[in-house]
Amino acid sequence: SKIVTAFDETLPTTLADPNQLVQVFLNLFVNAGLAMPEGGTLTVRARNLGDRVLVEVHDTGCGIPEDMLDKIFHPFVSTRGQRGTGLGLSVSYGIVERHRGRIWAESEVGRGSTFFVELPVEQPERARSGARQE
Repeated sequence: SKIVTAFDETLPTTLADPNQLVQVFLNLFVNAGLAMPEGGTLTVRARNLGDRVLVEVHDTGCGIPEDMLDKIFHPFVSTRGQRGTGLGLSVSYGIVERHRGRIWAESEVGRGSTFFVELPVEQPERARSGARQE
């Protein structure tokens, strides 16, 4: 297997619990590895969208059937049958939601999957408080 990274040169700070985000991305990386038992390429991109940061985790694995895509973030739903608990993506979804972000996936069976994690950028103190500077 191969890992490719592509990060924008300037990535803004996000206001987040780093331990919880490590849990989210570790879960996505492990899932990608399990989707590529014969090997493949894991690509991680981070993009600056101005008021948001978008991280894409793409694998060249087995993919997720279309009828499962809208269910994979529900608790106890696993695409791996008895080998998965179905909790990883559900927990990740909750963490991202608590960080006022979004997580979603696109996939094609036999071609791979891309998971997207979008997080808001940390706002300067002035803007966050709503106070106007005269």
